[in-house]
Amino acid sequence: MLQELRLKNFQRHTDLRLSLSPGVTAIIGASDTGKSAIVRAMRWLVEHKPITGLQTHGTEDTRVGIKTAAGTVIRFKDKKEYGYSVNGKKFLATASVQPVGVKQILGMEPINFQGQHDPVFLLSLTPGQIAKELNRIVNLGAIDVAISDVNARISKAKVAAEVWESNIKDNQKIVDALAWVADADANLMALETKVREYEDTEAQARKLHIWQERAEINRQKVGTTSERLEAIVPLVEKYQEYAKAALKAGTLRKILSRSLDLVDRETLHTLSKAVVEFRQQCQSRQKFLAATQFDRDKLHPLLMRLQELALEILAAEGQKLELEDKIKEIPKCPTCGKAL
Repeated sequence: MLQELRLKNFQRHTDLRLSLSPGVTAIIGASDTGKSAIVRAMRWLVEHKPITGLQTHGTEDTRVGIKTAAGTVIRFKDKKEYGYSVNGKKFLATASVQPVGVKQILGMEPINFQGQHDPVFLLSLTPGQIAKELNRIVNLGAIDVAISDVNARISKAKVAAEVWESNIKDNQKIVDALAWVADADANLMALETKVREYEDTEAQARKLHIWQERAEINRQKVGTTSERLEAIVPLVEKYQEYAKAALKAGTLRKILSRSLDLVDRETLHTLSKAVVEFRQQCQSRQKFLAATQFDRDKLHPLLMRLQELALEILAAEGQKLELEDKIKEIPKCPTCGKAL
């Protein structure tokens, strides 16, 4: 329900505030006092159409507002901006589209306006115009719009389908042209397998080469070792002879040491000499021995044993000297420099 109308600088009205009654509001006045301007102002606000002949009384600020129980709607136009104000919220540059809130708050359409110079509603229209107007009133035009929209979509779909069919054909040609790719892919996979096998074989060849180099080094080492062994064999034989001689020399040294512990050399030499002289005297002087009544059975074995011991000592000394000479002749080890 309309409650109040406000006009500012609209044609003859500089600033008009008009309260509307809940029922019917009649505006009465002399000619050219602005009665029709009020209707034009309301239509300018509701119909969202341009209007000419605005008198702004020296200013470019024009405003028309209607207050209802649902809110307030104002249409304005000045030097800087134009648009609507719906419950205090501005909508600028609305020349092509009216804000949705305008119709929601006002609840008015162009059909709600009838001017005094307008033809009688429906009665002055042709049958075609009447049908069109009735269709507009009951919104039958939505069917035509829907059909038109469906037809437009069908046309677009047909065009799109034709484009897709053309693309499918072109793509099929491309697919046919790329039929070799499958064989190429299989060949590529086989080639990759061969490459891996080659890489494995190459890796094994590198390992074999390394092993061959190591074998050659070891062979050279073995050859050098064989030469060294051939050179060492005589030394080993010499060492074995030396070991035997050293063992025998050690045994003789022990015997000689034990003998020397019992009797010194001078005593043995003197004793040996005395034994020889005694034997000579015994052979030539048997009578002397019988006269002396010496127990020959007891003395003779002792003297024989002493003579044998002296001879063994002398032989041991000779062997000792020979062993010392052999030790001096033993060569040194060619690797460590020590005597073998």
